[in-house]
Amino acid sequence: GFIANYDNGFGVRTVALDGILYRSKMEAYFVDKYLYNIHKYEYEKPYGNGWFYDFYLPDKDLYIELTAGIKPERIKEKIIFNETNNRNFLVFYPKDIYNNLTLERTK
Repeated sequence: GFIANYDNGFGVRTVALDGILYRSKMEAYFVDKYLYNIHKYEYEKPYGNGWFYDFYLPDKDLYIELTAGIKPERIKEKIIFNETNNRNFLVFYPKDIYNNLTLERTK
């Protein structure tokens, strides 16, 4: 029989508790552990330059990027873009996500 393959280059597409199909297990896990029934959030909010944030939390005015396979130079570009635009922005790596992290900015 046919077996669906949801691997899209970002990871295995996974449904979180909110019923949304995310691009990776890591995104779904992040929602389940840190966002669902805790914060209001938007998925893939546009940067305004063709990029998309993984999550935006309007109650904290916080933009979040999860990274596992993104090239370091791309993350640096995103950090500079957000600092230049004075946005409250956090980048989380798998080691952060699978441990107890905080959604507070440390700067």
